[in-house]
Amino acid sequence: MPPLFQSIRGKVGEVTIPALGAHIGTIVDWSLMRREPSASPVGGPWVFRAAFSYLNPHLFNDEDLPKQILVRVGPNQYRLKGPFGRTDLGELSLLIEGVDLEHVDTEPD
Repeated sequence: MPPLFQSIRGKVGEVTIPALGAHIGTIVDWSLMRREPSASPVGGPWVFRAAFSYLNPHLFNDEDLPKQILVRVGPNQYRLKGPFGRTDLGELSLLIEGVDLEHVDTEPD
């Protein structure tokens, strides 16, 4: 059965380094598009593209610091999960292949 959605778009997201409590990027536009079935088997079924109003490239590119990328779809928040395939970082843009999503519970305990 084909997937229900071929693409999802949004305007709200962020990149953080949870271990430091650091906000290193503000996403102002993002999209997720289904990968071709013949795409690399590395990672999940989505290609993620984002545009930033702010991004600290030095912290983003530090491989020793695990990042968390969160996007909002309506009232729900999702975390991008890897392992990721190809990742291309521009000055204020990002492309990641092989993304999967994990719902983040935003309800207080």
